[in-house]
Amino acid sequence: MREISIKKDINKIRLLIVCTTLSDGGAERDASNFANLLNRQLFDVDNALMRVIIDYPVHDDVTIYDLGKQSMLNNLKAIWRLRKLASSNQYDTVFSSLSTYTIT
Repeated sequence: MREISIKKDINKIRLLIVCTTLSDGGAERDASNFANLLNRQLFDVDNALMRVIIDYPVHDDVTIYDLGKQSMLNNLKAIWRLRKLASSNQYDTVFSSLSTYTIT
């Protein structure tokens, strides 16, 4: 799993936004807008992407995690990486815009 930028503040609400990419779709655009519009004094936002394809704007303070899904065979590995990421970073909230996965 690759981390593209680094930032953390323990006094903020930790939010992880999970989506397939930040390209070519309404849910992806909404995820990008949602991350960009949140109040930075209250929220610390990370994005976990199944594949790192970014066409929509992302603020510099949003950390992008690559879950490494390159094909259908990598689904379980990507879900495992997501589980590990979510548990190791102790997010307060996880928001998913994935259309084909439900992770509980």
